[in-house]
Amino acid sequence: MRQPVILYFVNGPVVTNEEKLAAYQIRATVKFRNALAVTEESSCLEKCDGVAGCVPNKYKGQPSVEEAMDNFNLEMQGKIKSVSEKPKDTGNLDGWAPN
Repeated sequence: MRQPVILYFVNGPVVTNEEKLAAYQIRATVKFRNALAVTEESSCLEKCDGVAGCVPNKYKGQPSVEEAMDNFNLEMQGKIKSVSEKPKDTGNLDGWAPN
């Protein structure tokens, strides 16, 4: 299972130490993006699981970091539950022999 991808938007091309520290606290794959480079005329959104930082208007509808992590945790709990379920009865195995 892959980790969530978070786009962390900064105001300009340079990431500050404070922004690096904040991103380090996020338990996910964090990709820094220049918020000033995203315009209303931009034709498409970069695929991500959540956004953080100085989020441009074009990305305002995307989940926050908290929502993305909650979704990831729920998905992981579902996978853990399905793996830990008891196997289905396969019936009578009489006559079974290894190859």
